[in-house]
Amino acid sequence: MKKRLLIVWRILVVAGIAFIFITCKADEDHENNTVEELQKINIIKDRYLRIQTSFQGGYFVKTPTVSPYDAGEVKNEVLQAGIDAINVVRYIAGIPDDVELSAEYVDLNQHGAVLLSAINQLTHTPSKPADMSDDFYQKGKSGTSSSNISTINLPSATIFQYMDDSDPNNIDRVGHRRWILNPSMKKTGFGVGAKNFGLMYAFDRTRGNVDYDYVAWPSQGVFPTEFINNNSAWSISVNAESYGKPDMNQIKVTLKHLNSGKVWTFSSSTSRSTARQSAYFNIDTGGYGINNCIIFRPALENSFQYQEGDEFRVTVSGLEKDISYSVKMFSINK
Repeated sequence: MKKRLLIVWRILVVAGIAFIFITCKADEDHENNTVEELQKINIIKDRYLRIQTSFQGGYFVKTPTVSPYDAGEVKNEVLQAGIDAINVVRYIAGIPDDVELSAEYVDLNQHGAVLLSAINQLTHTPSKPADMSDDFYQKGKSGTSSSNISTINLPSATIFQYMDDSDPNNIDRVGHRRWILNPSMKKTGFGVGAKNFGLMYAFDRTRGNVDYDYVAWPSQGVFPTEFINNNSAWSISVNAESYGKPDMNQIKVTLKHLNSGKVWTFSSSTSRSTARQSAYFNIDTGGYGINNCIIFRPALENSFQYQEGDEFRVTVSGLEKDISYSVKMFSINK
């Protein structure tokens, strides 16, 4: 009996030491974070990890079909997962994070998903199939022309795909990202195709005016490494009333990795090559959410990975007033 108690005691001692080590290591990993930053990290982790990613029995109450044309019905939990994904990235970016589902937008986009499935093409301006009714087509086209669209049909997965937006076709404007981070968005809706094609309604501005200086991605403060890779573009959408309209010939951006001292600078002389991992700089003033967007990407090696504990300083000059902020990387999965 005494031998058994001794063994138990030793196990408890070892477990206690391990707990202390893990706790100290966790504290060490976040030793440069304020109490407020630690609180935000915990909220982001909780919200992100609670997003539902699997659905027993599939995505549908009633599966959409092409022959005959039927918009079907998506499970509410599938749509809610998309809303949860939108709101967590908006929370990270520091803008209103209470976007709601709109039944009207869901209906338009569900018709849009069937329309794209019928023509088997990813396009905002789909042609009308000969056997589709005018009413069904008009609803579907209204959805596709007012939405972010993807070949992926799961709403929550498309949100995280849209946020990267750094492929050669999208890096010049990061438009999907900017629509999701549009401060005036209050409602959205999703379309889910039977096998592929997904839509997210983007043109909503029913929240009205929102006071902001700029909306950045990666955002100021703590930022998850899960949302950035060595090909990702950085972006800053500025409020022209506060900073003026950015001019390509005036703007200079500096990105400094505070851990290593490495510095990247971006200006009109920077390459605009869309090749993967190449240096990139552009200013887009198109109407994707917030009009005035500064886009830049450092040229990084294949082996580079953003890691927990990395800290960056972003500075922008050439506006009516300078912008300067820090980004502190952390991992959701640690």
